[in-house]
Order: sequence, then structure tokens, then C-alpha cells
Amino acid sequence: MIRELKFRVWSKKQKTYAYKHPFNVSGSFYIAQNGVLLSDYGNAITPEIKQNDFVIERFTGLRDKNDHTIYEGDIVSEHNGDLKGVVKQAEDGQWVIYWDNIPDGRSVLFEHSNFCGVIGNIHDTHELLEK
Repeated sequence: MIRELKFRVWSKKQKTYAYKHPFNVSGSFYIAQNGVLLSDYGNAITPEIKQNDFVIERFTGLRDKNDHTIYEGDIVSEHNGDLKGVVKQAEDGQWVIYWDNIPDGRSVLFEHSNFCGVIGNIHDTHELLEK
């Protein structure tokens, strides 16, 4: 099974997603070994974009109950909004929901993606979280 690799990029300076639509890894952007994000238009590499000015968020490969793509940094809710949490990648590589209103609560995203809905992200709508 081949999973599509997609990313979205949050600009810390502009306080918005740098690109309106997530981009695929298909020759558009590169992350150099030194951590610098480079963009490629045609054969020319544009000036370096310092990675610490941006947050690169990966597509989890999963969709929520409303068929919306789920990205790293998304805020999801479950049980009519009673549970809210942030999607992150755990140290073991699994995508996990870290529940905001359950102390030390976390769930494997794969087991919950059909029941939860994306309601925002940690940048635009961080106020949805209690912490």
C-alpha cells in the first residue's frame, strides 16, 4: 500500500498557512539535511526559507468521520464535543490524539478517526483547548 505524502506549512511570521492548499511531495518542496526548507519552481531553487520560520505539519493518511483529511496539529472532537484533543505523532511513530480534558489521556488516531471530527488546529483555533 502506497500512502500519499502531503504536508501543510504554517508561517510563524504571517500567522497563517503559507499555502492555501496542502502540497504533495512531488518536486515542490524539499527539506535539506541542515533543516532548511527549500522550494523549487521549475529548475531554479528559490532563496532558502528558514525552517524555524515555519511549522511543517504532515498528513496522517487518515480522514475524520466527515471525510476531512487529518493533519498533525489538528484539533479533533468526539462524543458531541465532550472530548477534544490534538493530533500528534508519538515516539513510536503512531498518530495519537492527546485528549485535552482527560489527564494523561491519549488514543491511537487509527482507532478513532471514524468517530472524531476535525474542528480546528493548534494555530488558528487553539482556544478550543482548555489548557
